[in-house]
Amino acid sequence: MSTFFRRVAYLCLRIVDKPIFWLVSGYLKLVEYPSVRAEAKPRFLTMETISPATGATYAIVVKFFGRGLDETFLSLLETLRRENVNTILVFNGRPDQASRHLVEDLVHRIVVRKNVGRDFGAYRAAFLLLTQEGIQPERLLFFNDSIIYLPGRALTQLVESLKTSPSQVVGSFENHSRSHHVGSYAFSIDRTTFLDPKVRYFWQHYWPSNLRVHAIKRGELKLSRVYREARLRLDVVYSLDKLAAKLEALTFSEILELASYMPLEFRNTILRALDIPVRVAALLGLGKTDSTNHSSVLEVDTLSQDSDAVRLLAKRALIDHLLERIADQSQIHFGFGLYHRLLDAPLVKKDLLYHGLYAEQDIATILSDVEPKLRTSIIRDLISRQRPIHLGLVDGFVRRNGF
Repeated sequence: MSTFFRRVAYLCLRIVDKPIFWLVSGYLKLVEYPSVRAEAKPRFLTMETISPATGATYAIVVKFFGRGLDETFLSLLETLRRENVNTILVFNGRPDQASRHLVEDLVHRIVVRKNVGRDFGAYRAAFLLLTQEGIQPERLLFFNDSIIYLPGRALTQLVESLKTSPSQVVGSFENHSRSHHVGSYAFSIDRTTFLDPKVRYFWQHYWPSNLRVHAIKRGELKLSRVYREARLRLDVVYSLDKLAAKLEALTFSEILELASYMPLEFRNTILRALDIPVRVAALLGLGKTDSTNHSSVLEVDTLSQDSDAVRLLAKRALIDHLLERIADQSQIHFGFGLYHRLLDAPLVKKDLLYHGLYAEQDIATILSDVEPKLRTSIIRDLISRQRPIHLGLVDGFVRRNGF
């Protein structure tokens, strides 16, 4: 009986989900209004220049000081220093002395502010600080701490790509969910973009709310719209066409094995995507029959030369299915396994388990090329952020609505 009432309560909650969302959002915006309004002109608790600037490339790196510093975050700062990037490290929250000491030799400047407006609030504060001081970076890189940055050659290559790209705006990944936009966790802009009136207007008037939904809609999505309106050239480092080229060079069996790096839900549907080419092969007598269940089994890689068309059809169906599922979503989430294994992408989103896309063993398999101790540390970090298992009504509401 209790199970029945729980299900009824859950159904009722889903029916009133949106009205409750707007009520909660309105209440939270009202509560945060004084602190957000006070940030009309960015305020800093402390601001210290650690070392003089060298060159014209800058980076704004945001760190919420709640969990402290880890090896991967420090690896990002070390990589930026090696690449002669002037890093402005923005702490959302006052760091302890031990953490501050760890980063002092790695950055150009340390800025400490209250945690108002999440990462976009920190981006805005540092961006306006640069404009106020009359600094015009040749290239300005942005990074936040929603990402685990895997140390090594791949991270260096990513920083180099963001630093030297010929495009005016370049992101690490893009996203077609809601509308097309460049991910705000790791991207860069050139001087033309930095000086563009529309871009400056955006940062001057951005309302630094602490609500995650606001940061996505009014921050990440709107900023990409501003880029398009200003007719700025956009590019991404880990693009779908580069992933497609890697897949095209593989055999059918190799691609099918890579499907194990896709999210859990995808792996449950993969065989249905191959149904048509399997049936075609069976009709043409190119498959073999499984005597146990009398079903057609397609051995694509071992078909005769006369069956090139069917082999190509099956491979194309699989590639299309993989790319379609990645393209329509957040590519750093849904394509995490393939981008890491095929394009050596060194970025791991910290909410992969939180959104229920992967299980712990999936992450371990995808990151099997990472040093064991670091891999274990990463997985424990992801687990500590909670998975969507047996969530209560309130926790489920919070997760569904991005609070």
